[in-house]
Amino acid sequence: MTSKSRFVGPGSTVKNTLFLIILLGIGVALYFRLRYLLSPPAPKSTQNPNQSVSSSPGEILMTFTKRSPLSGPRDLARRLGLSRADVQPDYDLSARPFRAYVPKPDPKQPYGIFVYLNYKDSTGIPSSWMETLDKTHTLFITPVCHHGIDPRFSGSVPLWQTLGLAFDAVENLKQKYAIDPQRMYLMTFNDGGMRAALTCSDVFSGMVVCYDLNYFEPVYVPDREGFYNASFPEPPDKLLKMAMEKPLILIADDFRTRNKHPRLLVEQMRAEGFEYILPMELSLNTDVHYPDFASKWFSETALPFLDRRQVKMP
Repeated sequence: MTSKSRFVGPGSTVKNTLFLIILLGIGVALYFRLRYLLSPPAPKSTQNPNQSVSSSPGEILMTFTKRSPLSGPRDLARRLGLSRADVQPDYDLSARPFRAYVPKPDPKQPYGIFVYLNYKDSTGIPSSWMETLDKTHTLFITPVCHHGIDPRFSGSVPLWQTLGLAFDAVENLKQKYAIDPQRMYLMTFNDGGMRAALTCSDVFSGMVVCYDLNYFEPVYVPDREGFYNASFPEPPDKLLKMAMEKPLILIADDFRTRNKHPRLLVEQMRAEGFEYILPMELSLNTDVHYPDFASKWFSETALPFLDRRQVKMP
């Protein structure tokens, strides 16, 4: 009996190849599925998803997404005596980066915080302060953006936004690091700095106001020969009373001339109840020229005063 040969054409070859490919695909899928089921779970991340912060010490560019409960437009309007229309539109925190300096961690000592609000965009960290920041275990942070009316520096944002950013910085740093609540300070060197400083006393334990020494009341010259006009609404009573109890440093280039505004302002504020107030006569062009701040006035006088260490009062 003659056997018949089976014909295998090109169509049969293609079908067999497709069948093998499908089997191979199923095998690969089963392999990875079993590997996933049998592998131990990955450890959970401890990083806050609302912030992008390096844990390494040194100079860091930080971005946050979690707003402080105090940085909403309505709360800031109440603090600063603004209307709702004045605090619109709201800002996007994720689009407002910060520059920071973080000393090496010390498990036995929580960090202090020093927030700086600038009159121009912040392009770096005051390197002359780093040694003192390290010794005192103090974080330095400043928004990159600024508030001011100087036409040389474009891109100014409203004062209420910079104050909100200061609150946002504190809120996020407190979640990332161990913070000493008695060492949280604000320094302003911009237009509206005094106004901001007197309305944040529930957050900061001490304030430094440089350049903008305006006030919410007229500042009178002796014998009522004249006065300097009030510049902004009176802060909420509770915040004003708290500010009177906090260390407050005022920086100007002339406190010695009689009947000149800085000296008269200090005298009037002391008479009204600001007992822990320190005037510092410094050069705005050298001593506090950002980011090349002089170190001596900060390390020997300003920071000890804010820390409520013994400082000779003028």
